[in-house]
Amino acid sequence: MNIKREIWLLANKHGYRMEQHQENIFLLIFVKPGVQINVYYSTMTVGTAINHPKQGKTQLFRRGCSLQDLAAIFKNPRAHLGTGYHELTELERRGG
Repeated sequence: MNIKREIWLLANKHGYRMEQHQENIFLLIFVKPGVQINVYYSTMTVGTAINHPKQGKTQLFRRGCSLQDLAAIFKNPRAHLGTGYHELTELERRGG
């Protein structure tokens, strides 16, 4: 099966809609209220942007995800898979 289709099916199963497909950079963007998930399907790098209850807007990136990892992320975008890195918010950069 086509990887883009498999990713879309996983997203759809968990209530996401596809916002964009940027084929030139192999990017699929999925959204649902309060969450955006960016999937770079050539490298299977996944970025999640959410409104964290305590930290405010946060971003987490995970490289080399499997489809199983991606399913876990769509199920819970805050899932800790041990493969990610956190992008600091402006407040965190200022030491707050």
